[in-house]
Amino acid sequence: MPALLVSIPLGELASRVEQALAGCLALARYELAFDVEPVAVTLRGQVTSYYHKQLAQESLQRVAGVRAIRNEIKVCRPTASRSTANASS
Repeated sequence: MPALLVSIPLGELASRVEQALAGCLALARYELAFDVEPVAVTLRGQVTSYYHKQLAQESLQRVAGVRAIRNEIKVCRPTASRSTANASS
C-alpha cells in the first residue's frame, strides 16, 4: 500500500526543521541554514566532520513532511593551532 502524502504548510515545516536541528546537541556549535521548498529541504553551512554533516541530514529524515533533503553542508577541517604547529617543528 503506498504511503499517504500529507501536505504541510511551508511555515510549519520550517518550524519543524528548525526544532529538529536545534534539538541535536552535537550540531549546536555550528551555524546551519536551510531552505524549505515543497519538494525538498536544502541544508547549508559548514561543519568540521562528515559525521556532523550526516547527522544534520539524518535529524531531518525523522521530520514529518520532509520528502527529500539536499545536503549542501560543506566539511571544513579545522586548521592546526599555532601551539600544535610549533610543537611539531
